[in-house]
Amino acid sequence: GSPGTVSSLRISLAVYTQACAAGAMRSPFSATMLKRAVRDAVAEDVAAALNILGSGLSSSALSAWLLLLADERGSVQLAQDQAQLVWTGPEGSRSIARDTWVTMTELFRSAQHTIDIASYAIHDGKHILEELAQRMCDVPALRVRMFLHIHRAWNDFQTPPATLLNAFAADFRAKHWPNGVALPTIYYDPRTVTADDEKRASLHAKVVVVDSARALITSANLTEAAQRRNIEAGVLVANDTIATSLTHQFDSLIDSGDLKLIPLRASATV
Repeated sequence: GSPGTVSSLRISLAVYTQACAAGAMRSPFSATMLKRAVRDAVAEDVAAALNILGSGLSSSALSAWLLLLADERGSVQLAQDQAQLVWTGPEGSRSIARDTWVTMTELFRSAQHTIDIASYAIHDGKHILEELAQRMCDVPALRVRMFLHIHRAWNDFQTPPATLLNAFAADFRAKHWPNGVALPTIYYDPRTVTADDEKRASLHAKVVVVDSARALITSANLTEAAQRRNIEAGVLVANDTIATSLTHQFDSLIDSGDLKLIPLRASATV
């Protein structure tokens, strides 16, 4: 049916099941009968929808059918509430996506206990991570872990891993983190800095997990281009099972030694 008819049918679910249960309404329905239950602008559409639905059915059968339909619509709405499209870049006129930058900022501002962030690239971090640093100031007990890729230049087989780590730590302090704010804990995958091409790998995940309750899983890195200009797609999941699973994945990799701490203050000696 048309969007207007679908909307009217959805209103009908609530109107009919509640009113019939209370014995306040009986078929046939009219706009006048419904005006106290719904807005005047849709009363006629709702009445017509109810009369179509009720044709050939008893009140009890129609009520049972509507309740089943209401449960189905509720399940669909719950799924929509739990997973929302997150997007960077141009959007069509029909887009219902959330903005990547706005979503990430809201996640940072809402954190109460923990934030886990993974990114392959970081650029202009003092701007990108400004809200994160502010939240750490506002909530001193907040535990923030970052899982970041360390880049080894193409055809570089000579630079020791410790040199790459020290350079990354110096860049993070100077270019990506506000002065005077306590540093987050940062981890890396040792395979990213190995000189052995056959063993080298990338830390390519891009996620933000807040309080083990919500997670942004996205193609967007921690860069201005990815957050504001590129075409990037992601999903915001309000599901503690998925969010907790992501947190546990990082926990397991730390425990196994597959992810190691980046020394931000002292020089690395690995």
